[in-house]
Parts: sequence; structure tokens; C-alpha cells
Amino acid sequence: MVGNKLELLLTAAIDLNSIDLSKITINGVPLDPKLVSFVLSEDKKTIIIKLHEGFKLDTSKTPVIVVDGLKTIFGNEVNNEKNKPLPVKVTVPAVTPPVVTYTPSPSPSTPTPTPVPDVTLTIDDVNGIITQTTASYLVTGSVTGTVYYSVLPADSAAPSLDGIKLGTNAIAYGSVKLEGTKGNLDLSGLAASTSYVLYAYELANDKTSKISSVPFQTLAEEQLVPTIIFNASGTSRSMGINSDTINASVNSEVSDTLYYILTEFNPSDSPSVAQVKSGQDVTGNPALQYGTVDMDLHGSYISISENLQSNKTYRLYVVGSKGILDSAVEGFTFYRTDSIIDTFTSVGTPVVNNNSMTVSPNYSGSEYHFYYLTTDQFAGVNPPSADYIVHQGGVGVHDSVNGTFSIQGTFTPNTGLYVVIVAYDQVLSDDIRSNVVTYIPIP
Repeated sequence: MVGNKLELLLTAAIDLNSIDLSKITINGVPLDPKLVSFVLSEDKKTIIIKLHEGFKLDTSKTPVIVVDGLKTIFGNEVNNEKNKPLPVKVTVPAVTPPVVTYTPSPSPSTPTPTPVPDVTLTIDDVNGIITQTTASYLVTGSVTGTVYYSVLPADSAAPSLDGIKLGTNAIAYGSVKLEGTKGNLDLSGLAASTSYVLYAYELANDKTSKISSVPFQTLAEEQLVPTIIFNASGTSRSMGINSDTINASVNSEVSDTLYYILTEFNPSDSPSVAQVKSGQDVTGNPALQYGTVDMDLHGSYISISENLQSNKTYRLYVVGSKGILDSAVEGFTFYRTDSIIDTFTSVGTPVVNNNSMTVSPNYSGSEYHFYYLTTDQFAGVNPPSADYIVHQGGVGVHDSVNGTFSIQGTFTPNTGLYVVIVAYDQVLSDDIRSNVVTYIPIP
């Protein structure tokens, strides 16, 4: 039994190091050192063995104990013959009486009051909806009541209950009556890319919850990447006495700065954005002409009028920038002006079909490109430049057998046709263009 002690009585003082519990047998069974422990008396003549949980001992009779390997403090072996077991004393622990607890009966004359529940408030910050200037959070109260809230900048001190209710220093504040225990806090008037903290508490049954808070940050303003579009009006090249003049009108509402370079035409190479902004051509050398335009001061107009030779075809490259955002490089070709295809003067009378138009140019060349614009915008007055039509226009499909070109699309009686052709000149070893040929339907 747990708590039993066996006291082995010896006639000589025993060496502590000679005691081995596994060499002690009780009723012929060796002790398990895991289930027992021992101490030696002060006079070293009594071995007191303590029995732990799991050890079984029949206390109805005196146990027979035999010990092997014992030595006295002088190193002499202790003879313990098996037919003469050691004297033993068994000690049984005292029985602890059960504790009796007296519970008085409650007085039936005193009724128990109904407790008022505590008020708690939880803000669902996981499913909050945040935009550039608004935020929305679901709140849940422990009871039906009113939720007061305010939104402060993230670096502001936390408000008190009254500060939340009155909106002290708040960007937004208000109150919401819960439907049941649910409500929604809709926050507006916030600034984009700004850190805030939402503070809220519930008032119900004249009790308030603790203040709950949620930090959040609004989304950044949607930033549009600049784009470059050349305008028909204001984009042209003109021949001069000492130098040609190139003008370009650019539509780029998102940009605040235009960067441009001008190079001699090379159809296979285009500079990078960084090269255009640095005034370099595709080889990394300074471009023929380059510059910047502050659109706030000078609008979106580029004009180059020095050192431009009429027998050269030039390529203008433009990049629009706003802050750290840049447009792609947009190129525009201005053909040489010293030689023009002047034998192309008419497209005949176009034949309008359901989804196409067929024209018959009065040009005798066999290989050339047919560029066109169809629009009712100009009505024959101030048509777009030849270079703009080549840049922006479509390309007709050539029927070499009939010498016609087919233009796809749907056309109205008011649709004007503006055409330019480009052909390779064997003598000049270069592409040259025609002037603009216009067809305006007669009402």
C-alpha cells in the first residue's frame, strides 16, 4: 500500500554505498527500484524502505526479507542467510478522515436580482472594405444599443468616450443604432494613401463597452500611365529657304512634361524611354535635335526649325512623363520635302459597297503604299498633313489586276476620303510621298 514503510533492523552499522534495492527480496520477490526508495537511520543500523504507488504488499502477515551484498562501515560483509531473514517492522500510514463541508440553505425571503449583461463591441477588421476615400466596417455588439465612432489620423492620441461621441479632432464621426446586435460603419471624406485609426464603443442600458480600435490605410489614388497621341491639327512639316520646319501637336492630358529627340529616319531602330529623356539616339550619342516641353507653361506643342534639310526624312520620338510615370516612346515620321510624287492627283469616283469602298488612283506606278483616312471631320477644309495620314491612316488592299484599292469599313454619304501614297524612288534611293489627295462627296 502507498505510504507503507519497512524498517530492516541490523546489528552493525551499514555502509550506505553497499545497499542495492534490487538485491533485496520480500517474500522471495526482488524489489523494483522504480516503486521503492530507502533511507538509512542516523546510527546506520536500520534501513527504512518506503513503498510508492504501484507496489503491492500483503500486510496481513510479516514479510520475509532477505538482503544480499551488504557491508559494514568497516568493509565486512553482512551474512544474511536465507533461512534466517532480517527482522522487519511494518508501518502503516494513518487514515485521514473525510472533510465534511456545511452549506447553509439560502433564505427564501431574499429574491436574486437579474444581472445586467456587460456590453462589448467587436469590429470586423478582416472583412473591412477600403477604397481611396472611403471605408466600411461591420460591428457586432453583445446587446442592442448605439455605436459611436470616430476616425482620427494614425499619429493622433487615442480619444476618450466623450471625444469619440463629439468627434473631437476627427476626420469622420457619427453613430449607428444596431439592428439586433449588428451594424455597419460607413466612413467617408478620407484622403487617399493615408493611415487612420477607427475608434468605436457601444452604449446600451446605461453601460458602455470598452473602446475598440482598428488601424487602416486608404488605397493610393489610381495613377494613369501617360500616353502620347499626335494630333492631326498642328502636326506637319513645311519646306523653308534655310531650313525646314517640323511642328508636332501632342495630346497627352496625363503628362506634365514632354521629352523629344529628332533623328534621321531609320526604320529598324527605336530609342528607349531613358535615351529619349536623356537626349540620346538609339546608339547612345546625342540626338540631332532634342529638348523638353513644360506643358503647364508651353502646352503640348513641339516646334523644330533649325538645321533641317529638305532632302532628309526625319523621325521624331516623344515621351510623356508625370512624376515617376513615363509613357512608351511614340515615333512620328516626317518625309523629305525636296521630292514629291506630283503625278498622283485623283482617286476617281469611289464605289461604295456594304462594308467597303473601292477607289482607282490615277498613279501609274506598280509598287507603292496607299494610306488613307476616312472621316467627316474636315469636310475638305484644312485637311490633315500628308505625314499625319501616313502615320495615323489605314493601308488599302491593292488589286494589281484592276489597279484598284479596297478600303474596309462602313461609309456614309458625308464621309470624306484623304489619301497619300508612298513609293520608293530608284534615283534617290529613298521613299518619297505624295501630297494629300481628297475626295469629298457632293451632297
